Amino acid sequence: MLTKLLAATIVAATIAGGIAFFILGFLIFGLVLGPNVMLPNVNPDAAKILNETPIWAPLIFSDLAIALLLAYIFETLAGIRTFAGGLKAG
Repeated sequence: MLTKLLAATIVAATIAGGIAFFILGFLIFGLVLGPNVMLPNVNPDAAKILNETPIWAPLIFSDLAIALLLAYIFETLAGIRTFAGGLKAG
């Protein structure tokens, strides 16, 4: 059973990790890979049905879900509670 302090740290780590994953995803897929790799490979027929703006709910939900899993694994199963311990664990 999770204590209140443990639950609070997992929630804080989930929010921080979700924000970090969202920013990293934008940097990697939006700025680095977007103009050079992803856009020229679109089929002209498929380009007609692409949305101009992405649907944000699945993007945010998946970032938070991955952050929650990593926070739970690091905190509960691996016992990693410091930033240095997280860097060592990888």
